[in-house]
Amino acid sequence: MARTAGFDGIDMGAYLTFSQGATGFTKGTHENWPAKVSANGAVSIAASGNQFLGIVRIIDANGDVMVQDKGFCTVTNGTGTFAVGPLTLEANGAGAVNVVTAAAGKKVYYCVSVGATTSVIKL
Repeated sequence: MARTAGFDGIDMGAYLTFSQGATGFTKGTHENWPAKVSANGAVSIAASGNQFLGIVRIIDANGDVMVQDKGFCTVTNGTGTFAVGPLTLEANGAGAVNVVTAAAGKKVYYCVSVGATTSVIKL
């Protein structure tokens, strides 16, 4: 019998709740997109080349945005070579993350699973 590893919910903690920033989110469209802090207590869609705080999980009826900022999560693959191990990632501005060249000050994420269109990373 084949077995697979599952990472859902591990070390996740509670979601962080923010108001919407200048580039707002639309319920039903922007869930699972990278988000960045854009003002005091507010997040916006992470633009191309932006470092990101976490991944949007819920946009409630009032427009508040719940962001996962730790634990394992699935992200949409953008450009670059995704591989298991440490990766430097940035948002692509269209809901995915790109693998970029490591540089001082850029956050490194650990990738534990790579698929054709999505990967699992540790925030």
